[in-house]
Amino acid sequence: MRSASSDRDALFGSPNQGQGNGGFMSNRAWGVARDTQKTEDLDNRGLLDQQQTIMRDQDQILDVLAQSVGRQKEIAISIDTELTEQNMLLDDLDSKVDRTDSGIRNATHRVRKVAEQASTKGMWGVICFLVLALIVVSFLAVYL
Repeated sequence: MRSASSDRDALFGSPNQGQGNGGFMSNRAWGVARDTQKTEDLDNRGLLDQQQTIMRDQDQILDVLAQSVGRQKEIAISIDTELTEQNMLLDDLDSKVDRTDSGIRNATHRVRKVAEQASTKGMWGVICFLVLALIVVSFLAVYL
């Protein structure tokens, strides 16, 4: 049976296993694993317990994060619903504004026609005609 120390040396690498990285040699992709102040006095069972505690803490944090993401999803759905309703209201308003604009354009066109028909040019022509008629009648009244 191997000791906890030899198991640990096999896992982390041993100072006696070659050169480089402070005397440690490892085939690990992320380099040599080293004990920290929190892990240097722990045996394998202690490391496992510490790892499980860390994982439980991370799971609790992930649960809180999942709840937060769930709330954000609900808010996003509410915003989408509100925006959809607002877009429908804006589309309705746009169509009413278009109809009102069209009505105002038609009314403006009719007012212009009436203004053209009631032009003062015609009135001046009638006034000139009546003045001329008055002169002719006055002339006829004096000489006849």
